[in-house]
Amino acid sequence: MVVSQQRTSLVLELFDSYYERVYAFLRKSTTPDVAEDLAQEVFLRLMQHPELERLEISISYLLKIAHNLLRRRFSRATRLRELLEE
Repeated sequence: MVVSQQRTSLVLELFDSYYERVYAFLRKSTTPDVAEDLAQEVFLRLMQHPELERLEISISYLLKIAHNLLRRRFSRATRLRELLEE
C-alpha cells in the first residue's frame, strides 16, 4: 500500500492530538508496555484504513479501535492459556 503525504499528515496530526488519551484509556486495562504497543497500533490501523481521508475521526473512534485491539489481545491470551492447560 502506498501511503500518501496527505494520509501521513492526517495520521500524524491525530497522533499528536490523541496519543496520550488513547494510551491512558488502554493503561487502565493493561501494563504500560502493552498499552504503548496497542496505542501505536491504533494509529497504524488508522493509517491502513482505505477510507481514511473521507472519515471524520474523533477520539471515540480511536478509543473504539483501541478497545477492539485490547479485546482481541485478551481473547488470544485466554485461548493460549486454555490450550496450555490442556
